[in-house]
Amino acid sequence: MKTWWNCRVTIVASLGAALASSLSDNAPAVPSTSLVNLPSTVVGNWSTTVPVVAPTACPPLLCNDTSSIECVISSPIEFPCVNADLYCVWESAKDVILQTTVGTSVYPPKCRVHLSWLVHGSFHMTSNSSISVTSLDLTALDLFMDDASLLTIEESVAVNVSRKFRLDQDATIISGGSWPGHSGGHVNVTTSSFILHGEIRASGGEGICIDGKCTPGGNGGLVTLLYTSVATETGSIVVSGGANPLGSAAAPSRDLTEHDDTDDALYFPSDCLSGAAGQVLRIFASNKGVVDGYLVISNGFNGPTSSTSHHTQRRCAAVVFDTDSIDPSVKRVLIQGESLVRFEGSAWGLHGDSELIIEDATLVGMSNSPLSIMVKQLVVRGTSILHASAGLLVSADIVSIDYGATVSWTNTATSIFKVADGVQISGNITTTTLSLNDTDTADGYLVIQSGGNLVVDGMIATSSLFAASRTNMLLTGARIQTHGRATQASLTYPPCSDAVYANPQLLNYSLVLASQGSIDLGQYPKPTSVTGSSILLCSNQSIRVGHKSVVSSSGLGFSANHGLGAGDCTTNGGGGGGGGYGGDGGDSVQLLLQSHAASTVHADGGVAYGSRSSTGFLGSGGGCVDGGSGGGLVMLGAVRIELNGSVMANGQSGRAARSGGGSGGYIGLTISNGIVGSGHLSASGGNATCSQDGLSHTNLSSWICGGGGGGGRLRLLGCQNFSDCTTSFSGTYSVVGGRPDKVKAPIAGIGTYFGFPCPPGYGGLMCRVCSVGTFKQERGSSECLACTNGPSNAHFTLNGSTSSECVWSCDPGYTGIHCLSPLDDFFDMFGGKVVFLMVAVGTLGAIVAMGYLCKRDPYTPDKSKDHLLVPKRPWYQLRLARLVWPRVSYPKLQENELKIHMARIYLTGNNTQEAPLTLHPDVPRGLEQVLDKDKYKNLADHVNSILAFSTGGSVLFNITRFLFYPLATDVMLFRRHKKFNALKRWMSKYNHECMLGPRSRAMANAIKLGYCTDYSLAYIELLYVENNPSNCMPRQLVGKPRLPLVLLFAGLGSYESPLYLDPNDLLVRSLPQSPELTAFIDEAWIEIIADLNAMLRVVNLADKSLRGLIDVATFCEHKNGHHLRQSNSFKTTPSLGGLRMQLGRFFPGDKDHDRWGLFVTCVGIQTSVQVREFKT
Repeated sequence: MKTWWNCRVTIVASLGAALASSLSDNAPAVPSTSLVNLPSTVVGNWSTTVPVVAPTACPPLLCNDTSSIECVISSPIEFPCVNADLYCVWESAKDVILQTTVGTSVYPPKCRVHLSWLVHGSFHMTSNSSISVTSLDLTALDLFMDDASLLTIEESVAVNVSRKFRLDQDATIISGGSWPGHSGGHVNVTTSSFILHGEIRASGGEGICIDGKCTPGGNGGLVTLLYTSVATETGSIVVSGGANPLGSAAAPSRDLTEHDDTDDALYFPSDCLSGAAGQVLRIFASNKGVVDGYLVISNGFNGPTSSTSHHTQRRCAAVVFDTDSIDPSVKRVLIQGESLVRFEGSAWGLHGDSELIIEDATLVGMSNSPLSIMVKQLVVRGTSILHASAGLLVSADIVSIDYGATVSWTNTATSIFKVADGVQISGNITTTTLSLNDTDTADGYLVIQSGGNLVVDGMIATSSLFAASRTNMLLTGARIQTHGRATQASLTYPPCSDAVYANPQLLNYSLVLASQGSIDLGQYPKPTSVTGSSILLCSNQSIRVGHKSVVSSSGLGFSANHGLGAGDCTTNGGGGGGGGYGGDGGDSVQLLLQSHAASTVHADGGVAYGSRSSTGFLGSGGGCVDGGSGGGLVMLGAVRIELNGSVMANGQSGRAARSGGGSGGYIGLTISNGIVGSGHLSASGGNATCSQDGLSHTNLSSWICGGGGGGGRLRLLGCQNFSDCTTSFSGTYSVVGGRPDKVKAPIAGIGTYFGFPCPPGYGGLMCRVCSVGTFKQERGSSECLACTNGPSNAHFTLNGSTSSECVWSCDPGYTGIHCLSPLDDFFDMFGGKVVFLMVAVGTLGAIVAMGYLCKRDPYTPDKSKDHLLVPKRPWYQLRLARLVWPRVSYPKLQENELKIHMARIYLTGNNTQEAPLTLHPDVPRGLEQVLDKDKYKNLADHVNSILAFSTGGSVLFNITRFLFYPLATDVMLFRRHKKFNALKRWMSKYNHECMLGPRSRAMANAIKLGYCTDYSLAYIELLYVENNPSNCMPRQLVGKPRLPLVLLFAGLGSYESPLYLDPNDLLVRSLPQSPELTAFIDEAWIEIIADLNAMLRVVNLADKSLRGLIDVATFCEHKNGHHLRQSNSFKTTPSLGGLRMQLGRFFPGDKDHDRWGLFVTCVGIQTSVQVREFKT
């Protein structure tokens, strides 16, 4: 038994020595300003040989009762301080019960005491007992430490007990870290049964700052446990490094995703103030000689954690390992608790059922050689980081990268994962160097070979990826992206074969997913995104692309100006042509702004290359440096494909104005059992944009447009019988060419698709049966064409037509070979609708014309002066107007409404093209209490828009005036008539919102439209309909015509349209009823109107001298009653009841448009009128 135990002691001693040397090497670099040096004493080695010292220096071991079977020590034992280290050896032949303190008299100790205590029985420390020395080597049969007992060792403690080691709750062993910056010590325990309810602490001392000079925290220590029976741990073992003295706010902050050429500056900063992690080694040595080691590297208790602190603030002091640092007995390694481990070996290999678990920690390999990890299980979880700049070579049975964890290397390095059972990637696999340019390539790649399932629901972003699984591949919510780009246009891309599983990295693809089982991309509601320049998906069973999942190489083909069909680019700003592949790229053209027609080609689009049936190529880029990249290449091969997402290889649109779009890429499907689903296949060309440019030789502007990218290519192969292969797929596919953003610009060429040799009646990539109304005559995968043989009022009845003579049937209600209705059939007997309509209309027109021709004229020439009241139109014009001019019923101002008449507003202009009628938008003076100025402006805008002359009508009038001048007058009159019909319709529906009076708005009868018969004069009548006379009244006198009054002349003052005072105007007719007149002048007023109109007929307003108006002015002066008549009573009375008329020029709206008229007043009315005399 003693021989076996000595053998175990030798094993533990060798392990402790190896790990002790490792810990001394693991110490982080300490800044030159540090106050702390790492301890020079080698800890972890112990020996039963003790140096010889003076016997008087060490105090004796005194028991309370030497005759007792137990050695009870209750008196304190104090070690004296000497000029050298004090080495003491105690030996007890019986059980020892320690009830007091053993150590130096002062703390911190001023001398070093090394104690070796050999007990030939059990060693028991009671409550509140303690031992405090520099190092302790204790050998006993058992070790019992009661609660509140304390063992404080500055450097190392070695406990060798052959039976039981028990640490009760609140009992503590402390080794190292006794003062700030001091590293943790070593604790070596060798026992058969290990029971821990208390705490073993080998932590580094916390950092400290004094007067701006900081000492970093000490490194964590080493705890080695070797047991042969059982181990029960409910307590804790703490080996963390010392905390940062400045706290989380001043800790070094680094972005682990940034790019750096060396790992030292990225992961190991020189300003680190935290201590490195410690280690706990547990070794179980069974009676059968099996040794199982479990190593834990932890920094979990490194100072207080803050919710705002990042994990990188504590991962700055590294524990350094190399190939020889790991003992062969260690099968499991756990790196946890914010530890940072730097591995300086080339291979991390563990034996047997080994595990490497990285949890919330960082493991960094050397920057100049790949890191090889050979374990049975590799787990990276939490916020862990596994980084190997030169690549990672993993050989394991199981690999798991959990959510939040990151595995990285440079994108020029190669990493290979060979996994026997399965791979789970829920975290991130990425590269950490600078992004590559479009034309750069990365030599590195990632190979994942899984003997079991490959499950990815995280992110993989590398230069190239080749993943193969011998069972199934499940990508749920994953994002896989490769940024490697091809630089050679002659590369070929073979389809799925056995070589894909053997050496996928030898192929030209940038992303390969191969599975001997099935490949599932996305499951609702977690879609998957797979992106790469050239993608190959191979499955011996099925490939399923879930809803909203995407397999895309869009814009990842050849970059701008590259590729076999790259577009040209001009150097004078003329733009770039689109790239070509399946279809020709569009030309860069110049569009004239007026016609939008292409006039000049500036740069040619790229030409198509390859063939419909050949293997694919990458799409070409558009012309100019900002041209869009071509689409990439996607190939899928499986027994069955279920497509509910999207597979895309679209070209990229031009990235700047005038640059060309990239061509579409290539999508190839090889299936043997069918394709199902409702997804989308697209290899369309990229669009282009236009920018405006001024022509140098004209004042016209133009648009210069880049060319759109040509469409790509689709190919579908594999099935023996197309009807069993594609009938269950209801999705869509597209290979259209790109186009500029102007409508008339040319579109790039459409791409091609090659599918099964569809028989007649079936067409398209999927050999779908021609729908009703389409046909296909030849074999092949071309699309079905539309049937054109059916007459109108007919519908096609059969699908799958093989001839252009498609079967059709008449719609319900139609019969015959021409599908005519009964009425149309009746018309057909007369020669058609046109002939029948001409006869019917002619007959009806003759009847109506005869009736109107026989109708009596609207006026009678019996009166001697009726013909002088208004100008008369020829009889044929009246007849023609009755036939063709539509009428709109609209009530003008009525006689019974004179009592509420309030004001009249004349419209400016004379209703000609040069001076159209307009309503001035400003409220006339004196009507501010009646009209709302904003709503009145809206009324004016709407009236003016209706009365405005259209361009088309003006063109027709000018043509008529040039070709047949007499007809032009009727054309103009008809145009006026139509505009006033529209105005009357609108006014009849107007809601009177411009009126301020509530009743005026509610009753909608307070505004009337007035006009003369030839529409040369128009005006608006305002009526007062309010109940309260004080509201909305511009003046107190409302009712019959009140003098003074302005009456404007109608007509244009020309031969065709002479001036006249409209006798149909109710205000003109009712003027004799004015209460200001002192006599009835009805007959006299009619004669005045007739004489006045007779003189106005000869007035020509085109004559600038206006001599014709002198007679009118003289007539008015004569009628004004200047000659008084004498009555029998010798009293003078004015003629015409005091009526006075003055000829004047009036400006209804503005100073640019005026009209002639009469200013009518009465004797006794004081008016202020500015009169300008005529000069002849």
